[in-house]
Amino acid sequence: MQNLDKPHLDALLQVFQYLKSTTLLGLSYKRQTHHDLQLQGWCDADYNSDKDTRHSTTGYVFTIASGAISWKSKKQNTVALSSTEAEFIAPAYTAKEGVWLQRLLFALVADYTRRVVPLNIL
Repeated sequence: MQNLDKPHLDALLQVFQYLKSTTLLGLSYKRQTHHDLQLQGWCDADYNSDKDTRHSTTGYVFTIASGAISWKSKKQNTVALSSTEAEFIAPAYTAKEGVWLQRLLFALVADYTRRVVPLNIL
């Protein structure tokens, strides 16, 4: 924010142009029960998926009200020596994102309603 250059302003202009051109698009979230408002996350790992570097891949998605709010597919930083190890690394990435999301949502809900509402990660 302190050293804005032309590339930053060009990127901002692209964001605004994109937003202007997609005003009719949106995401749908369905609330059927109070359980739908819980933060839910899933993850998986693909052991040894990159044959050149031997790194495994982690993927996760978080949902609220039947709609995805955060997702990622990432090559793991370390080389797992077994599929079990790769499957243990995946929840670590996921938990890190889940804690951040839970804190963000907790702050938004507490600020919006002025009361404390706990969120559960399943």
